[in-house]
Amino acid sequence: MGISISHSDDLNSNELLQRFIGEEHIKADDPFWNSFLSFSLKPPATIEDDKNQETKFKSLYECLFTNNQKSGNVRSLLNVFLNRLSEKLVSSQTETDTFSWQLCTMLCSCPDVISNLLYKG
Repeated sequence: MGISISHSDDLNSNELLQRFIGEEHIKADDPFWNSFLSFSLKPPATIEDDKNQETKFKSLYECLFTNNQKSGNVRSLLNVFLNRLSEKLVSSQTETDTFSWQLCTMLCSCPDVISNLLYKG
């Protein structure tokens, strides 16, 4: 995570991801989110790839589920998404695609995070 395509093999050692799923609260206005959301995750090409990726993410989701009760980082992520979405809608003059890229990243990751929290709970 952070400006490049991430492979599910290296997610367990990713410092940004470890901070997100950790116990420390990250405020919605923390610069952390700019780095955390500047990544591309290679989408699975087959159903088998999807199942393998889901298996690799399972321990990360479990850690997030456990620690989110204390950290509230999923709430912060959703607040960041809502703030950026409203800023994007207000600012039609944005020259950079970084904003759109980060919104797309959030749109792709939020449903997975939320569904895993719902199924776990």
